Amino acid sequence: ERVDRYINFRWGMGGPFFLWRRDNFSIRWTGFLRVPQAGRYEFVVFADDGFRLFIDSRPIMQDWSIHKVREKRATVSLAEGYHPITIAYYEKAGQAAMDVYWKRPGDNRPVQLGGDALVPGEEYIHDELPVFKGASEQMPDGTSDNADTTAGPDNDAEAP
Repeated sequence: ERVDRYINFRWGMGGPFFLWRRDNFSIRWTGFLRVPQAGRYEFVVFADDGFRLFIDSRPIMQDWSIHKVREKRATVSLAEGYHPITIAYYEKAGQAAMDVYWKRPGDNRPVQLGGDALVPGEEYIHDELPVFKGASEQMPDGTSDNADTTAGPDNDAEAP
């Protein structure tokens, strides 16, 4: 177990741990997303291979398949406060990458998700913002009705 301040990984032909398998692995990041103000937030993921993104235990987007690095986007309305976030990722073979960005209200473009926006656990929350709890839901075959999504190109994509 470890804490990653940012989800910004381009492993190439490698993997997340030295002297460990380079293919056929999975990772699950869990914690809380600190939302500074209510509004519409856009999430952008660049992944090779599959991923799923949940906020408040609700499915926001997924691309659970084997593919080269490609972009996926979703926009969701969030209240101010701390929201449970889970990101699941798997790598089958070949290149490996997982980058997550978000665009907050007022931002001109997406920025790397992390730093003070990601909190590893409830015990690290020390301000007066509300803490939301979500009920577990299964990821549907498509995107849930709480997100507007658009898929990016199927070819290699560059981060914004």
